[in-house]
Amino acid sequence: DTDRAAGGLEPPMWLNAANLIILVVYSLEVCCKLYLFRHGFFKDHWNVLDLLIVVIEYVMIVVDLLTQLSFSFGFLRTLRLLRLARSGHVLRHFPQLASMVKGLYAT
Repeated sequence: DTDRAAGGLEPPMWLNAANLIILVVYSLEVCCKLYLFRHGFFKDHWNVLDLLIVVIEYVMIVVDLLTQLSFSFGFLRTLRLLRLARSGHVLRHFPQLASMVKGLYAT
């Protein structure tokens, strides 16, 4: 997405759709956690990271809709890499999956 934007090209439609679906899933997860944990939600740093990812994505959508200027918000797009940190969190909870990923990197 960021590479295509840097080249002046629009990202493919399926990429935008996939991004929107992932955002909806993350949003539902964060809303459910907020409802269930209430004030305890903010005690877990991973929950705060999830909330930050969702908020940044919504900010990016609003910025994209409101501005069609040549000004680049690429620095905000790089914050999407925070999703990878969340993936690392999942790997710690599923050691079998972590060993499979390590095996893929080893080949």
